[in-house]
Amino acid sequence: MPSPAQIAANRSNAAHSTGPRTPDGKATSRYNALKHGLYARDVVLPGEDRAAYEGDLAELTAAFKPQGRYERALVKPLADLWWRLGRSAAIEAGLLNPDWDGAGGPETAAGGAPSLAAGGGPLVNTFRVALDETATLDRYEARLERAFKSTLGLLERCQARRRTADRDAALALAPEAGPGVHCHAGGETP
Repeated sequence: MPSPAQIAANRSNAAHSTGPRTPDGKATSRYNALKHGLYARDVVLPGEDRAAYEGDLAELTAAFKPQGRYERALVKPLADLWWRLGRSAAIEAGLLNPDWDGAGGPETAAGGAPSLAAGGGPLVNTFRVALDETATLDRYEARLERAFKSTLGLLERCQARRRTADRDAALALAPEAGPGVHCHAGGETP
């Protein structure tokens, strides 16, 4: 059983360790438990380029031209998964090249692929120390790829249904063509 002096000392010490108090300190400490960031709540981690992520999101939005809340809701997770796969590639590059620090590489991969998530270097050390390196990274990456393909497939099916419904609605409103008259993009032909 602690003595009254020990209890008083514990209370005094506890008053000194109440965690971060400033907004900057709180923002920094929220990443204390971050291991690799592949499934972090925040898609863009400290040290990564938020503008590059926003650019990727804008590019995917422009490419898919989502219409409606449901389609727009699918593009954001697609961009998130795309970004996390880039982070995974950066970590893998660091694992395969121990001297690589995650910096100095091109921001956009060949073929116009989205930019790799910056900061793979520090995250690489977590994989080296805490995990069974490439086997674990491969497992995480495979999960991200499956989620990406699933989300992409869902978005494409949703857009195909919308296009079919739009086409059917347009056909229902089109005047009936007479016998021997067929409508096509260039106009009517006898």
